[in-house]
Amino acid sequence: MAFVLYACALTVATHWPQLDIGTETQPAPDKLLHLFAFGGLAFLLIQTRWLRRIWMAGILAVMWTLLDEITQALPVLGRQSSVTDILAGELGVALVVTWAWALGSIGGVANRTRLAQQHFLLAELFRQPRTWIIVASAALLGALITGGSIALAMKFVFTRYGGEQLTKILVAAMVGALAGTQVSLAGLLSRVAAGRVKQRPCFGCGASCSAVQFDSAGRGRCPQCDVSLQLGQWAEPMQLPLSAAARGVVPAVAFAGGMLIAGAVTLLVLLRLSRQFAWANDLIRTWHDFPPDMQTAVDLTAIALIAALAVRIYRRRQARLHDRQHLNCRACEHDLQGTPITQGVGVCPECGAPFVRFAK
Repeated sequence: MAFVLYACALTVATHWPQLDIGTETQPAPDKLLHLFAFGGLAFLLIQTRWLRRIWMAGILAVMWTLLDEITQALPVLGRQSSVTDILAGELGVALVVTWAWALGSIGGVANRTRLAQQHFLLAELFRQPRTWIIVASAALLGALITGGSIALAMKFVFTRYGGEQLTKILVAAMVGALAGTQVSLAGLLSRVAAGRVKQRPCFGCGASCSAVQFDSAGRGRCPQCDVSLQLGQWAEPMQLPLSAAARGVVPAVAFAGGMLIAGAVTLLVLLRLSRQFAWANDLIRTWHDFPPDMQTAVDLTAIALIAALAVRIYRRRQARLHDRQHLNCRACEHDLQGTPITQGVGVCPECGAPFVRFAK
């Protein structure tokens, strides 16, 4: 329903005759609006699960964006379509598809079960109206704090806001909104997990599995949907200790830092080549010809794509820790291969951290 309503509203807004946002002295960050608008379309399309693969939803969103922008040039609408508008919209789609892949299922059965637990708890949260109110309020507060801080800082530098300054304020507000959303969800998720998981719900259908009989390896079946269960999937071992989580940050940060350094070096080399080669000079001139909000959209997309790849690296590292938790303790890395296990659940003899061995 959200996707259909959003798609209809977006189509009407992009094809409204002679619609002009902003003023002549303070133009709206049009390219950033395209980035977020069509990125939102791709996000909701992926969430519908109508297409089994993320890349299929991405291709459909790309085609939708292209068709939407081209049809804006119809004479009866009195509007214009530009290559930069198309580029900005496609950047938004690429950004959302990459992040959906970075945050998707990863690892073996142990880590995928942990992710199923998180998805189930999130679904439980968003069935409650107060969750939407709390998350929306946190996002608004985050946007006001970051956007307002940047606006006040710029007030000491610029006597009036131009398009470029408004673009930076908008980007800061978006970052603050995302941060507020993440913080509020983390708090709500930990709270609901403490009570809901004790009831042993099936992460697939939500049926109670408290009466299920588990064998000596901790295996069982859901009485309603017959999905495979593991006794330890509701236990504390599904959460990583902070020390283990911190170890996964190092390779991710190293990758992100390396990519940013590589980008800076590439820019310096390109500037050097522009003095000798016409193609390099033309490339730099083309970049400077872009409107400020388009430059910001490209910069924002590049940084966000690097961040998405870094998150994927981090999650792959953490998935490996979860999948190997019965071999090496995730907290102290002690060898657990000879540790006694009862119905698939054991305790590290060194630090006391629990672990689960998922039966095949």
